[in-house]
Amino acid sequence: MSNKFVYQNAQIKSRETKLLTLAGEQRLFDAQNVQDALKILVELGYGNGANIEDGIDAVLDKEEENLVALLNEMNVAGSLDAFYADNDFLNLKTALKAYATGTKGVYLPSGLFKIEDIILAVETDDCSLLCEEMKSAIETCKTLLSDEKGVDPRKIDCAVDKKAYEFKLKASKKCGKTAKEYFERKIDFANIGTFFRCRKLHLPIEFFKEGFIDGGKTGVESFEKIYELLLDALCELEKGTHAEKIVLSLVESGDLVAFEKDADDALLKIWKDEASDMFSVAPIVSYYLTKKTELKNVKLIVAGIKNKVPEKTIKERMRELYA
Repeated sequence: MSNKFVYQNAQIKSRETKLLTLAGEQRLFDAQNVQDALKILVELGYGNGANIEDGIDAVLDKEEENLVALLNEMNVAGSLDAFYADNDFLNLKTALKAYATGTKGVYLPSGLFKIEDIILAVETDDCSLLCEEMKSAIETCKTLLSDEKGVDPRKIDCAVDKKAYEFKLKASKKCGKTAKEYFERKIDFANIGTFFRCRKLHLPIEFFKEGFIDGGKTGVESFEKIYELLLDALCELEKGTHAEKIVLSLVESGDLVAFEKDADDALLKIWKDEASDMFSVAPIVSYYLTKKTELKNVKLIVAGIKNKVPEKTIKERMRELYA
């Protein structure tokens, strides 16, 4: 990478000091109710520009909106498109499900593509303002909707996820080799999770293949060979790979939630290990993913406060912020 990211990375380094600390996290845990949690979040700098009177959800939504806006500001020559489009593909899922059920969806802040353009494309088949991968996903889902009465929402998720990763792998070429490694590993973890879930529920292999995402380091043929074997075969399949320890823990515990947490932690560490390279996008991506993780953790804590969930239970599900 050239020195075109030095200025952006200098800005990011100053923002890193405002990330949620362990002390700040504990302050949230100690909140007696949602109103206390709201007050603490505002004191910690959350939701700049939000109307506090609208409540804690409005503050959290605004914080996410501000994060997406920052990524847009940092997106030099499309180098961050693979990450900037995260919300777009989630919004596409929402639009397709809303279309299928005749309801209104709740959307995330726009990334590369405007929400209204996504909705228009789903409703009218005019995909001229979207990428080819979105167009393909819409066509696939429309076929499902015409062939099936009451289409399974999971099939929409599968169709969109496949095209989302196709887009991200292609866009990652503008982001450097770490991005390619990151998305390949992310795909592998997604496929391992799907494999384990299907096996646990005794679903046929066709069900697994329907959700399989191409582009990872372990191909579908490798999973097919072990589908009817004991789950120890999954450990053998991933032996010597980046997923070895996490898969071993999954097979031993059977805890998919813990697996997803461990996978997210491992994926974030890829960028944290590169975050000192001021001439690449690594500091920007590391900050963006860390902040997204922070938001996920904060929402878990807030949900725990609302539902009076023990602190220990919440912490077991929280992602690591500090590598």
